[in-house]
Amino acid sequence: MMIRDTNIKVDRDRCIACGICVDRCVMDNLRLSVAPCRQSCPLHINCQGVMKLIANGEERQAVDLLHECLPFLGLIGLLCHAPCEKACARKKVDKPVQIRVLHKYLAEHASQYFEEAVRRTNQKQSGKKVGIWGTGPAAMMAAWRLYCTGQEITMLDSEKEPGGGLLAYRSTSDNHAQAIGKLTDAITATGIYIKTGTEPPAFKELLNTFEAIIITYRDAGELSWILNHNDIDEKLFQIDPQTLQVVGQKKVFACKEFDHSRLRFVDALANGMTASESAHRFLSSMPLMWVRGFWDAQGNSKKYAPPYERAIHIQPEGNTAGRFDKKEEAVFEAQRCLGCGRPFDQNQTCWYCLPCELDCPTNAIEVRIPYLLR
Repeated sequence: MMIRDTNIKVDRDRCIACGICVDRCVMDNLRLSVAPCRQSCPLHINCQGVMKLIANGEERQAVDLLHECLPFLGLIGLLCHAPCEKACARKKVDKPVQIRVLHKYLAEHASQYFEEAVRRTNQKQSGKKVGIWGTGPAAMMAAWRLYCTGQEITMLDSEKEPGGGLLAYRSTSDNHAQAIGKLTDAITATGIYIKTGTEPPAFKELLNTFEAIIITYRDAGELSWILNHNDIDEKLFQIDPQTLQVVGQKKVFACKEFDHSRLRFVDALANGMTASESAHRFLSSMPLMWVRGFWDAQGNSKKYAPPYERAIHIQPEGNTAGRFDKKEEAVFEAQRCLGCGRPFDQNQTCWYCLPCELDCPTNAIEVRIPYLLR
């Protein structure tokens, strides 16, 4: 698919590739070219948008953009294996943008991050109850997202402390311990109820108590332990790989939890995101398969055009110490982002109606109106 600008002009220094202009286009003219960093992220974090906002000195807006993956900003900067950096087009010029380190920088400098996160979850509750077995990252992601949609959440765990696989990292450094503690505090501050030291879930009791149930497990052994406790044949406990719904039990969803030796942190978060989305659709009487695979096929293009010519003006002097202490260092590194993602004309059906330009949050689009129409 050709990237063309018949009717629009995009300022790559300001465009955060959010896709709002694509949604606003009433003539179905625009499409979004998704940057390779965002394509490779299991959570679909808009890495390019965060980089551009930091580069323009708009750290507060960058944090707001990351609120979609709440409340894990501090831990993403510490534990993420950074698939975005492996896909970064900048490495074809010199070296990738240090996206993970910049996320860490935001977490360290956004003093009100968790307070703002908790405030944003204070929505009117629907009264529907969801039970979640486990308190690891996948379970916390599912709990957070479902709570934001208005559900009443109860988390259960056989361990004495919440955190699941994260607890193995608590003793590795003070930064890890502090980030895990803040995460747990943020979860409990919302009103999500966490009950630890409990027996494995009794399915009959859970089915009678909750409208939806999410079971998280670290490996096949832990899942077998839960199933054996309930006298359930493992062969009958089949999990749909796309929706994570248990076949034959419509209100039950199951996903793999974070295991530092087998499953990576952000992959576990992605599992929790998928399970929570399926549970939310089930509770809302929506088709579970609706818009599945959106990032692969529906309205988003994987044909991106990195503007390599922009790289020659910025020298690759990025910080190599694994952290940025000064704003100037962070801005300099973020400016190395090439801005691969961007909206573009596809159908050449623009009527110059301007919603895309007016609703752009960063004023990055200019509609090229012919002289005789002005």
